[in-house]
Amino acid sequence: MYIESAFRHMGFRAQRISGSGDTDILVQWYDGNGSLRTAIVDGKSTASGRVTHNNVSDVAIDTHKEKRSAEYVAIIGPAFGGDTIKNMAKRKQWALITADELGQVVSSVEALGLRPADVGMLFEAPDGLSRLAGLIDTRQRELDILSLVISRLKTESETEEAVSARDVSLIERGSPLAPNIDELLDTFRLFDRLDLDIVRSIEDVQDPRYATYRIGDARSAAKRLRAIATSIERGL
Repeated sequence: MYIESAFRHMGFRAQRISGSGDTDILVQWYDGNGSLRTAIVDGKSTASGRVTHNNVSDVAIDTHKEKRSAEYVAIIGPAFGGDTIKNMAKRKQWALITADELGQVVSSVEALGLRPADVGMLFEAPDGLSRLAGLIDTRQRELDILSLVISRLKTESETEEAVSARDVSLIERGSPLAPNIDELLDTFRLFDRLDLDIVRSIEDVQDPRYATYRIGDARSAAKRLRAIATSIERGL
């Protein structure tokens, strides 16, 4: 039940189909091109806490995959032991995912708002899970940079100074994030697209690196975004 609930929570269609001659869960989602993707997920639990090749039937999984016209297979268990199952998974292009790894993905989806079209890459053996981890790191960095920009604009507003993306990159070059100019320009473009008076343009110049800004009514904008999110969730 946990696996089914986890995928549903992340926005996937998930249906338990356990039974004689069938696998655990059918998972479906639409990719970035709008194409329907299908995976079968075989959940395993063992007394030893380690799933080995003795716990998995490749013949049964292949049969289930064909029966459901699935493109992907994932086996989820507490841990995986021995090279045999790992080599089998590599040969068959199965994704081996531990329960802890799935839990971490669920937490990241909740925190970062990742879509099934993003998360679906975890099924893409052999490196889907590591590529998803890279995407999670990138999205988290984007949010951290957003927070840094707001903080910097708030600080500069105390002296009524307007700052540019170039200014912020120079001021923060010694910080742990040290955002580059392109990352900062992306952040200011996001503020512009949201059109919620998060920041205010002071001087618009041809080179966007030197366009200057002051902080706007960012607190009210945050409340507005939170209200929109709540309304969307209420309708689901």
